[in-house]
Amino acid sequence: MNRLTLAIVPTLAALTAPVHAQWAVTNLHPFGSTSSGAIGAFDTQQVGIAVFNDVPRACLWRGTTSSRVDLHPAGSTYSIALNTSGTQQVGYATIGGQDHAGLWSGTAASWVDLKPAGTTYSHVTGASGTQQVGYAVVGGIFHAGLFELTLSSLRDVEVFLTPCLKAKRVGGKNGKLSPLKVISGH
Repeated sequence: MNRLTLAIVPTLAALTAPVHAQWAVTNLHPFGSTSSGAIGAFDTQQVGIAVFNDVPRACLWRGTTSSRVDLHPAGSTYSIALNTSGTQQVGYATIGGQDHAGLWSGTAASWVDLKPAGTTYSHVTGASGTQQVGYAVVGGIFHAGLFELTLSSLRDVEVFLTPCLKAKRVGGKNGKLSPLKVISGH
């Protein structure tokens, strides 16, 4: 009986041996930041947030700490990038106490405000090609949203919050986009 027990014990020990995963972590935490977090990634881009002087700022990285690009829009008190398509970054910025869905193309100066007029706040949470998805709050109710840029220009932006509510950006002056306005809904 002792021989059988001895044969089983080494077999069980081999089955319970720890397995170690092979992986590496790249520290993206920027120098001077009190906290940071990468939230979304696609291909060679990572996006998220870093806090400098108590101001949370949207960030874009390309695999290293030194590659960080500050995406924080002028005039905002808080910003965060939640996702990237590899060419566009999406998230939101707080302006005048309200969260505005936003879209970047690699720089803070490229930020496009996608918050429809008549909404309390809006966030963009994902992007693919010319489409961005997220939500907006209308009359205290969250509405899933599809923010869709046309292939021809950023001057023509449509947001479909529900089949019953539609908002559109038309025109603009001096190369700037006009605000989105609710044009139909019930």
